[in-house]
Amino acid sequence: MAGQHAAGIAADLIGKNGCKMDPAHLLVKMHATADDLGKAGRDPYHGYSRVHALRAVTESVTPTFITKAGL
Repeated sequence: MAGQHAAGIAADLIGKNGCKMDPAHLLVKMHATADDLGKAGRDPYHGYSRVHALRAVTESVTPTFITKAGL
């Protein structure tokens, strides 16, 4: 089920920002605004995190986060 949620949020981001967001920027934006559940980072039960649609669409990502992600 996570794939459908992530695809929907990616579509919302593209709809809001136009086609200027490439897949790498979408991934950084979604990861930066996600809720990390359980232990920090990836864990076997929760995976990496839970996407947060409202924060992904409304919050801005700092340039330092994008730089750390290698973009």
